[in-house]
Amino acid sequence: MKKKRHKCIKKITSGTLVFLMVFSMLSVVIGKITAKAEIDTISNPRIADDGTVTWDKITFGNYYQDAELEAEPIKWRILDIDSEGNAFLLADEALDCKPYNTGYAECTWETCTLRDWLNGTDDYANDNAFINVAFTADEQSAIIETTVENPDNPTYNTEGGEATKDKVYLLSIAEASKAGYGFDETLNMNSSTRWAKATDYAKLNNAYFIKSGSTAGNCYWWWLRSPGHEPSFAASVDVGGWCLDNGDGVSDDMHRHAVRPALHINLSSSYVKYAGTVTSDGNVTEGTNTTKNKNDYKTPIKSGDVTTWDCVYFGKYKQKAVFNKKPIEWRVLSVDGNDALVIADKALDCKPYNTEYAECTWETCTLRDWLNGTDNYANDSAFINEAFNSEEQSAIIETTVENPDNPTYNTEGGEATKDKLYLLSIAEASKAEYGFDETFNTDSLTRQAKATDYAKLNGADFNSGSSVGNCFWWLRSPGFETTFAARVDSFCCGRDYGGGVYFDDHAVRPVLHVNLSSSYVKPVGIVSSDSDDTSENIEAQTEANSVIGLISLIGDVTKDSKAAIETARAAYNALSENAKDKVTNYSVLQSAEAKLAEIEKQTKEEAVKAEKEKQETNDHNTTNQQAPTQQQQSTQQSVQQQASTEQLTTEEKVTVPAKAKIASVKNNKSKAFVVIWKKVNDVKGYEVKYALNKKFTKSKKTKDITSSSEVSFTAKKLKKGKTYYVKVRAYNTDSQNTKVYGKWSAVKKVKIKK
Repeated sequence: MKKKRHKCIKKITSGTLVFLMVFSMLSVVIGKITAKAEIDTISNPRIADDGTVTWDKITFGNYYQDAELEAEPIKWRILDIDSEGNAFLLADEALDCKPYNTGYAECTWETCTLRDWLNGTDDYANDNAFINVAFTADEQSAIIETTVENPDNPTYNTEGGEATKDKVYLLSIAEASKAGYGFDETLNMNSSTRWAKATDYAKLNNAYFIKSGSTAGNCYWWWLRSPGHEPSFAASVDVGGWCLDNGDGVSDDMHRHAVRPALHINLSSSYVKYAGTVTSDGNVTEGTNTTKNKNDYKTPIKSGDVTTWDCVYFGKYKQKAVFNKKPIEWRVLSVDGNDALVIADKALDCKPYNTEYAECTWETCTLRDWLNGTDNYANDSAFINEAFNSEEQSAIIETTVENPDNPTYNTEGGEATKDKLYLLSIAEASKAEYGFDETFNTDSLTRQAKATDYAKLNGADFNSGSSVGNCFWWLRSPGFETTFAARVDSFCCGRDYGGGVYFDDHAVRPVLHVNLSSSYVKPVGIVSSDSDDTSENIEAQTEANSVIGLISLIGDVTKDSKAAIETARAAYNALSENAKDKVTNYSVLQSAEAKLAEIEKQTKEEAVKAEKEKQETNDHNTTNQQAPTQQQQSTQQSVQQQASTEQLTTEEKVTVPAKAKIASVKNNKSKAFVVIWKKVNDVKGYEVKYALNKKFTKSKKTKDITSSSEVSFTAKKLKKGKTYYVKVRAYNTDSQNTKVYGKWSAVKKVKIKK
């Protein structure tokens, strides 16, 4: 009996194992089928009628990309201490990057926007001001408001303006050359006493800095408050520590000046902590981060060419970056069965084409070694080893890479290579089938590349303004000679002339062939050539995301949904037009409003019906058969009239127009441009808006086109040499002639050359 039972258990166990094995195999098969179904959606780039290119995207591998920045104590150098223990402090490092003034204009320290940002005044009377971000309310009360004198420029006599009362400010030319503060007294000379490191945060905000060597991390320029050689220029300190009293343009974002705030505080404040010492030649001693007797602090000590400053901690600000790896997104350039040619969606790192100035080709350059883990990079520091594990590397298809000569200068491209990772050639970066503009030496958003935070902190040069984040990126083709390599610039223009192979501020967009059947490949959507991650658009997307969240909270619509719907509507109406275009679930809000209107209509109709039935019952039960009182009649008429009005309102549905698309914008006539857009069906008219900046705040003008058949507009009396930004949207009207607008078109720009 026991034996039979044992056999039975064995049979059950065996059957269970078989079932589990079959189930496991089925799970793998189903998984593969699902993965294949997803991968089958990956296709070649698509080009729309208006020239917009759309690429599919996949994730494959992992690499450092976005920075995480947390506020940490700000270190300040003590420049001076008075008899009461009040100290004059200068930020040890440049903390941020800002223009002296947001617009090109004549200004002084009193009227510039940088002063507003530091002190939280005027347009910065909010939490975005430096003083509000860096200091708590209690810490702000500990800062001593100072009467700041603003002397004229000592060389050019440019007027410095009125004295100001500030809590936070910048040094003047005189203060930046004052021996008592530890600086060299000679203005126009290099001096390490005026060197300043840029924080990671300042670099990510576009501060220009030295990429390598003993002074790596030093910023190239930091602002002084004194005027330059004319009122639209402001003085600064350059990378060598030279005081530039002629100055730079106040709105200059090309030089990307950093900001070193200064302030006064009493050293006995409980918010002040000891931070050790720093010297002008780079030696640092760590402090105890504890309170210290104010009499124990020292003023600067200058010995020969070296100055030593005591330092304190006060306030907090974002400074150091921390990186974690995240999935790499790739644009699909072509698909051949399971073989996909892909390019990194963003520039992932920053490296010279060759580590030294020498004649080289793609075959012999050090960038190829770094990408593929060969020669001096046959270790974990190579990109291929950092970005891909061994299984992922096996999914990369080794490719025979042809290296044609430079098509303009006939510079020799070198031998073909066998690579897993490489860069595009000039021909490939202008190949229509890959989605690129066929004219190489022209600006084209098809070649636009943003730099990741990691690439920026490794030295990638990138733009500000309308093309913020765009970077230079290498191609593998030679330039006009073999010590130069071809590249794409930060304005998205191909440069076959090239840049010196040793340039250390060019970013890298790797290219590879990957097997789409690999389980490590995941589709992640699409990317378009007209996508524009400018600072305005990033801010607009952030605003839009909050409204998207409010709309998603509405859920199933009931009579109790009114508050949630009204909140979402108010938030949407408060958005900028740019942000409204980014609210992807706006139709959900519209549907919810329509549904709520139906519910309220039905509720009112039921109320009218109930009132009517009640009245009829009362009439029937009234023995005297008296007519309704005047008040009852009035109430009934009011309810019926309200229901009738509500019915008219809800029944009147106005179609929201489709998004407009601009076909072209051209400067065909003197001081004018012509914008042509595609006709939008079933609309009453169009609205054209144009301005001198992409935010549409500078010299903004709007034109109402009242004919639905008119699809062009000529803007006249424009400024020659200026670039104008244009957008168009369609509209319908209701019975009250209230306009209901569609989404704005993508913004186009045109330079007035004639």
